[in-house]
Amino acid sequence: MERSAHFLGRVTVLASLLIAVAVNAVLFIPAQRGVAPADATIEGMPTVVHLQMAWTPDRFRGYLEEWSGSVCSPVPDTAARCVWPGEVAADGTITRTPPPVADGPAGFKRMTMRLDYAFPILYGLLAVGLISRLWGLTGRNRRWLPLAVGAGLAAVLCDMAENSLHLWLLRGVDTWDQALAAAYPAFPVAAASLFASMKYAILVGFALAALAWPVRSAANRLMR
Repeated sequence: MERSAHFLGRVTVLASLLIAVAVNAVLFIPAQRGVAPADATIEGMPTVVHLQMAWTPDRFRGYLEEWSGSVCSPVPDTAARCVWPGEVAADGTITRTPPPVADGPAGFKRMTMRLDYAFPILYGLLAVGLISRLWGLTGRNRRWLPLAVGAGLAAVLCDMAENSLHLWLLRGVDTWDQALAAAYPAFPVAAASLFASMKYAILVGFALAALAWPVRSAANRLMR
């Protein structure tokens, strides 16, 4: 474990992991456009994080409805959940501008499978390596190394469990009509949100530990 942490803590390895994490994060931008269009004229469109933290079937379905545009007002309306510009025909049919992504649910699953299983591994390795280097977990503070490794592994597993639950919830769902007609059981929806919450809590802990290091170093210099 110490050898692995020491390897991850090398500057060149940390830099490589940071670049890999950044590239993977950037790739999410075009991938998300395969779920719902990113357009400044669309107001109130939920993000993937909203879906992760849905907690209930109603909210989970509600975010899918907004991505599909089915519940969005075509004109500015303070009472509407979202505003997606469009033209209303005489028969009530709305033509959205830009149009919804026809296979948005399938796009969400493609994004999850192509990017969101590699991403947790990359940021988990980066987090453990960074904290190991900053706090000397392969040296004088090695007693804390198992905690850092365990926390990093927990974040990775929580993220993967959340992804797997979302894929299970959307199994056989590739179009918006299928998404809005499907049933979403309460337990897996809540479980996915719980795993997402645990993941974010652990990552916040890593971030706070990284931010605390310069504060501690500055305090030590002042006390000398």
